Amino acid sequence: MLNLHGSYDVTENVRLFVLVQNLFDRRYETFGTFFDPTQVPFLGLTDPRTLTPAPPLAVFAGLRVKF
Repeated sequence: MLNLHGSYDVTENVRLFVLVQNLFDRRYETFGTFFDPTQVPFLGLTDPRTLTPAPPLAVFAGLRVKF
């Protein structure tokens, strides 16, 4: 996963910034565990493995102003 951040000072009191998380939108899991699928029969699950996916690509940009 590649994260980037940068900023540019327009003036002494004004700053533009950008933050990019998971630039290449890589798909991976951050956590995994096992459980008994018969505990929730109404879902029809058969695989006892559970995985938590990582966050997808995210881009944030903004403007900071100091008074």
